[in-house]
Amino acid sequence: MNSSYSQTEATPVASFTVGEAARKLGVSTRTLHRWEARGKIKPFRTPGGQRRFTADEINRVAGGETK
Repeated sequence: MNSSYSQTEATPVASFTVGEAARKLGVSTRTLHRWEARGKIKPFRTPGGQRRFTADEINRVAGGETK
């Protein structure tokens, strides 16, 4: 888990990389990218342009249960 800054927030938020989020959801990174393209999950971007997923977003997609 990383502490990053959301582009819409001024305070740090717990966030996960694509690989970390995929492991928590029990899916491949490719599946996670497909879900993003379909609007099922929404990442935010770090100032360097990397995708990050908040714990709340992962829990929402998982229906409240993550691995």
